[in-house]
Amino acid sequence: MAKKSSKKKQYRFNEHDENQVQVVLKKQKQKKKKKRTRRIVFLLVLMVIVAFFVSPASRIKSIKVSGNQYVDSQDILDQSKLSTSSVFPYTFVTNSIVKKRIESLPMIENAKIIYDIVGNVKIKITESDVIAWGTVKKKNYVIDRNGRVSVVKDTSSLIGTTKVSDFKKLKLFKQFAEEYVKIPVIIRNDVSDIVYFPKTKDTSRIALKLNDGKIFYMRIEDMAEQLENFDYDAYMQAYGNRCIFSFEGDNLFMKKCTSSSDDATNESTESTDSNTQQN
Repeated sequence: MAKKSSKKKQYRFNEHDENQVQVVLKKQKQKKKKKRTRRIVFLLVLMVIVAFFVSPASRIKSIKVSGNQYVDSQDILDQSKLSTSSVFPYTFVTNSIVKKRIESLPMIENAKIIYDIVGNVKIKITESDVIAWGTVKKKNYVIDRNGRVSVVKDTSSLIGTTKVSDFKKLKLFKQFAEEYVKIPVIIRNDVSDIVYFPKTKDTSRIALKLNDGKIFYMRIEDMAEQLENFDYDAYMQAYGNRCIFSFEGDNLFMKKCTSSSDDATNESTESTDSNTQQN
């Protein structure tokens, strides 16, 4: 009789060896569990965010403005629309909006918003250069290098800055500012005083007084074009003994220096040729 094999019978398992219904149910259960977990996490995060924004922790603790000399700090704060009751500007978008608001103010060249994690905000201001200043109806105004006009309270820092005088209307003062920034810098740097000096039929006439005592008379609306085409250095060398320069249309009238040449009210001119007139 043949001997029975001592080896155990081996089985191979495949995917059909398990109950497929149970497998599917198990996978569905796992998916539901993961989905439920994600929902719980999302709700917890949402609750934390909501709790933060409604709590005092999300509010600005302090706001400090620095770098401003001419623009009032309160004007900057008002324009920023930030206050200690404002939600802390954590996002770049909010920060960018605040920056644009502040930089829309005249005289503000750049605004940098810095904040720390505890809610303190610092606004660092870079102001535009002031090229002239004047008083209109008892209010002091500065003109920046872009031709923008701003009200200032303290004029103590404006000593040595070109002074604009005798303007009665702010609208005309602003028109002057827009044109004045267009004249050549070499001339503008030599101007010490500007006087509104109208005539009966010439209501936009001004006098530009230079550091050396010379005076330029011209109309506000014409000065940028006239001085752009004026060879300042050449005229100062060729006509160094002339102190009155009156720009009238295409003509330039000049007068020799006298002891009273620095008085804008003592003006007189005579002509000798069609384009350049000299006394």
